[in-house]
Amino acid sequence: MSRQCPALVVFLACLLLASPVAYCKRNTQSPLGHVEPLAPISHRLEDVFQVHPPVLTPAGAYAQGNASDGAPQPACVQDDRASVEKECTKVLMEHSFGLSYGHPYVGFYEPPLCDFNRVILNLTVTSRGRQFDRLASLFLGDIEIFRTSTAEPTARGIRWTYSKDVSSYLVLFEERQKVIFDLGNLIDEKYTAPFNVTLTASFFNDSIPTEAATLILPISARRSSEDQPSAFSLPSDRAYSNISVPRRTYRAVVSLLATGQADEEFWYGNVPDSQKEGFPSNPGPWPGHSPFREVQLWINGSLAGVVAPYPVIFTGGFCPQLWRPVVGIDAFDLRAGEIDITPWLPLLWNGEPAGVGFEIKVVGIDDDGKGNGTLSKSVGDYWVVTGSVHLWADNPARLNSGSIQDYSAPDPRITIEMTTGDRFIIYSISIQRQISITASRLDGGDEIFSTWSQTIETLISGKLYSAGLLGPDQVQSFTQQTSGFDASSSGFTNKYHQEITVELDSLPIEKDGVYLEGLLQRSLAISGHGPSVALLARPHQQHERLVRQNGGPLSTAELKTKQGGSFTMEIHRGAITFAAAATDQQLNYFKLEGAPALPDISDKPDVDATRGESYTRNVLAHNGVLLRDEESLNDEVVADAGQTRPRNDRGSSLPDVDVSTLRRLVHDKGARQTKAEPEEILGRLPRTLNIHLRSASTKPSWSGWVDRCVTWIVRWVRPV
Repeated sequence: MSRQCPALVVFLACLLLASPVAYCKRNTQSPLGHVEPLAPISHRLEDVFQVHPPVLTPAGAYAQGNASDGAPQPACVQDDRASVEKECTKVLMEHSFGLSYGHPYVGFYEPPLCDFNRVILNLTVTSRGRQFDRLASLFLGDIEIFRTSTAEPTARGIRWTYSKDVSSYLVLFEERQKVIFDLGNLIDEKYTAPFNVTLTASFFNDSIPTEAATLILPISARRSSEDQPSAFSLPSDRAYSNISVPRRTYRAVVSLLATGQADEEFWYGNVPDSQKEGFPSNPGPWPGHSPFREVQLWINGSLAGVVAPYPVIFTGGFCPQLWRPVVGIDAFDLRAGEIDITPWLPLLWNGEPAGVGFEIKVVGIDDDGKGNGTLSKSVGDYWVVTGSVHLWADNPARLNSGSIQDYSAPDPRITIEMTTGDRFIIYSISIQRQISITASRLDGGDEIFSTWSQTIETLISGKLYSAGLLGPDQVQSFTQQTSGFDASSSGFTNKYHQEITVELDSLPIEKDGVYLEGLLQRSLAISGHGPSVALLARPHQQHERLVRQNGGPLSTAELKTKQGGSFTMEIHRGAITFAAAATDQQLNYFKLEGAPALPDISDKPDVDATRGESYTRNVLAHNGVLLRDEESLNDEVVADAGQTRPRNDRGSSLPDVDVSTLRRLVHDKGARQTKAEPEEILGRLPRTLNIHLRSASTKPSWSGWVDRCVTWIVRWVRPV
């Protein structure tokens, strides 16, 4: 058809193409979740990414660089000390997830025909249309080895790639395995986007061998025989597994994955349980059990250790515009926690062959409104949890024996202060926890002592104020800081600090609308020393050579990152009609070779040890446009695009988030010119705000169809 045809003819044709019948037909799918291929996209997909440290590859360290047009691309900087043999790559999965709830991808993995002591996963995803973010998990049999989440797509289409070192699970890749990739998704007239996923694994030999476990056992629902993922859902399930540990085992570590979903997605913004009914001008019920969560590992009815979950914000959280193109910390790689259970081996040996019960719990705090609080028996719906037990074993002829010498795991010390009124709640909560265990075992006639200890402190403060459901002002703000130190006799120590601050302010506007303004600030600092399996000591486990250098002393790796975001939204009848946002993030990663002691990860560390490897990245984005991207690897500039500023020297403290710049960008008059189309915006907010978001109608009004057709006409007649 000629571009000079009458506009009326084009308009009528557009109405026909946009009819509900044609619209549904284009999204037809099979019952197993496979979606018909999308029509070819004539323009480049929009890239989204997570700021994270590089991953070791045969070519060296892999990082995300930038091409001349600003698009992210792989950048490799050769590591001269890495001596690797030829790699081999296998495709583990190519699948499109459409109607995929209850229908995971199921396939089989065969070990490659090459020698390897390293395994690197590469996940590439494309999507186009309208869709919520989704949680995804990769299982080998009943063992989860990778948990991730998706970005929210746009009408133009998005793509992302994430690489992860899974060499800790090396023993699993040495045998044939059932591969189960679970990504529950929904396709209908409203939610139009499938996720097209390609997962590959690269195998190669590194000159420094990986000290991976010789046996890995699952703490999971064990449903792989039914072609289903094996995650537990708390509190509806009991996350319990019976584990039999061989007597020749001399070291044991548990890796835990726990993610809050649905009512527990914004757990860090919950209120004290005594206040969950709200107050007269802003009634509940609100999510309770406090804004504190603790993931617990129990062995044979005794508390073996705990993990403080990180407050992950998914790409639909608060304001979706915040996470384009930079997603939140850990959104593409949900971090696992680690608990050394070596001191429990005497108990586990005695349980052979019947086994010993392992159980994962997630708890909060229940209070009486008078300043008294205790750990809750349960939490809201729901948490997705799994675990894996990593075991190191000796010669089968060796039979160990031993006993637990000392054990201490008292209830945490909980302090609650609270002030309430008809229109406000102000609270502060502190939690202090200590756990320690010591055991001895006879090994070849020698008595060997093993220990595990944890010290954790969490400080929480929050405020809710409202003059009515849609009154002149509705405010929620809260801050949570957690600092911890874990230590094992194996030489592993982990010192960490994580923090989140959220400020939300809403006002009523015309046409029964709500104006919402928000500010988010998060930080994460991890300093790990010695051998780790759960990615704490070596974030994303990209440098196994951190363990030992030519037989020298153990080394230390340190990760620091800060991320801030400012946004505004307008909401009418539950639908987001306008959103503008700006996001800033800085990340420093470096390893300290031969560091004899753990460095200080306070705001201003003072570390004098020689640094062997370093990586920095500094990004600023506004309404989906990357304004600044500075990246360096081992002091070599990988990318330096957009508005630049001097990059941080490795080892220096990260600067605070530039809140004034973020707010200025968001309130810039030009922000509305770059806002997302309303049908692309699918967001979620804490329930305490009493602002209920919904998706657009499944049957657009005639005015909606006219607007859409006019947009398509303009795009069609616009010169290429």
